Amino acid sequence: MSNFRRRTIVPRFMVTMGVALMGAAYFELHLMPEPYQMSLGGLFGFLGTFWFLHASGIFKS
Repeated sequence: MSNFRRRTIVPRFMVTMGVALMGAAYFELHLMPEPYQMSLGGLFGFLGTFWFLHASGIFKS
């Protein structure tokens, strides 16, 4: 397994979980209380994307 893939496993999983939670909320599949499901999905998506970009080295000068 390459070093890049090892560094980005968790962020990719977070983005996937975030999209799954927001998609489930959109289609009214309640996995947890309503305001928390969409909020947690958005937070996972945002943090996972930021972490993935950071691991990719996009913020290096």
